[in-house]
Amino acid sequence: MILSGRRVVITGASRGIGAAIADELATAGAKLTLLARNGELLAEVAERTNADFFALDVTDATARADAMRQIESSGPIDVWINNAGVSALGPFIESEPDDISKVFAINLETPVQFCRAVLPAMVERGHGHIVNVSSMAMAVNTPLFATYGASKAGLSSFAESLRVELEGTGVGLTTVEIGETNTDMLTELRSDQQIDDMYRFYEKLKLQRLIEPDEIAVAIRQAVENDKPFVRLPKRAAAFPAIVNFPRAISNVLQRGG
Repeated sequence: MILSGRRVVITGASRGIGAAIADELATAGAKLTLLARNGELLAEVAERTNADFFALDVTDATARADAMRQIESSGPIDVWINNAGVSALGPFIESEPDDISKVFAINLETPVQFCRAVLPAMVERGHGHIVNVSSMAMAVNTPLFATYGASKAGLSSFAESLRVELEGTGVGLTTVEIGETNTDMLTELRSDQQIDDMYRFYEKLKLQRLIEPDEIAVAIRQAVENDKPFVRLPKRAAAFPAIVNFPRAISNVLQRGG
């Protein structure tokens, strides 16, 4: 898909990976609409990318529906990027129930609901692309990150089942599974000594390296342009989610009759 002139919506676009995606796609000539909770930061990104924006709590069903109506009133959506995400660092047995619900609501339920909202029109037109930003946490065990890992595993699983349903519709889907990225979330995660030691060990084995948001943004742009099913960074760790998805690949072959 040539992105110049295409309408692209990005959630979680006020900072980090989302802001980097907005910068990259604006450079490619896309017409952006940005969503995030922090209106002040979002306005800054929107100003430099010449984008429309909506400051909202994406877990609020009413706010989501209102935003969708306004976005769709301006014309068809070509690309939808589900990037918004949160973490909840700490021992699971000490987690507050509301914090657990928030992680699953933002990381899993919200992207699923946005896909449900935007896909019918894409399928009817026979054109469009969905990007779901997941994590390598879907494939590895990270102490003190149980709810985050589970939510991202759910998102990756949802995306791969959805991919099968979308075959032949003209609508593409990219699943983004990434390792340690230079964002505020990583800073929080590595503040725990146990996790920091684990990451240092992975780095010593050359299984991990620090990824910059700009690198992810470029990879997502290229994936949309070339209809690639996956972005997996760093490439040295790409085998982890690939191995997890191997049974799905087998089931896809069996469903097609070999």
